[in-house]
Amino acid sequence: MLEVNDMGSHGYAYSQHCTLYGDDNLEPILILGPVTPAWSGGEFCMGLIAALTEQGYCVYVLDSVHYLGDLPLQRSSEEIIDSLAGVISEQFPNIQCIMGYALGGTLACKLAHRLEHVTHVVSLSGPGFIDAPLCQALSDLNVPLRQGDLASALFALAKSVAPKGSIPSQGHIDAIPDDDQHLACTRMLNGFEFLLQLDAREDLAKFKGNALCVVGELSQLATRDNQALQSGNSLHTLVVVPNAGMRVLCDNIEYTISEISSWLKDEN
Repeated sequence: MLEVNDMGSHGYAYSQHCTLYGDDNLEPILILGPVTPAWSGGEFCMGLIAALTEQGYCVYVLDSVHYLGDLPLQRSSEEIIDSLAGVISEQFPNIQCIMGYALGGTLACKLAHRLEHVTHVVSLSGPGFIDAPLCQALSDLNVPLRQGDLASALFALAKSVAPKGSIPSQGHIDAIPDDDQHLACTRMLNGFEFLLQLDAREDLAKFKGNALCVVGELSQLATRDNQALQSGNSLHTLVVVPNAGMRVLCDNIEYTISEISSWLKDEN
């Protein structure tokens, strides 16, 4: 039914903008992707995918940026979120757990109460709202993107996602696509401009299920201070990953996966 593609040894093209990992007869988890210069399936979270499939889930990874449209956006952010909710409801009508990374984490928090069967949501380094430091950082990243300078934008992004005070490692540096770099700049600019409009606090407050937000202790972008979790809500859990920046699956993958796995087990 599904054709093997080149997005990983166990990845299958579920659709043009969604990749499936594992046996689709198993309980599904949907992961919403971050802002990337090009769509490459679940490359950004392969360690997490491996852990989830080993635990008996199948994992769908969705290209979040594709569903935003082009700048200037012709629809409001809420209209776009509602449209994405419709896509997910149609393609994954019985999904109970959604996750997201960075922009995808923010989207997951906004989408959860809009999806009838979702009982669990996990945000990995997804800002719950845009505070002043994050607004400045994203605005600075957009400057070289508007100028079509992809290399400078990716260099600046690498410094921003690395743990505070550290030099970016290979895992913080996104590769420059071999194909259309203008398209890569447009794609990233669309994602960051959209993120600047989002606030997931009211949405997550409406969600009646279990929510887990994971942030790096040394993250410069998504921090413990800009999460959407409600203080005092017993269904909301914050995990701060030691010594990690924005890319928790790069900086401390063992701790991150252990916390997510334990939470899934405890809350099911």
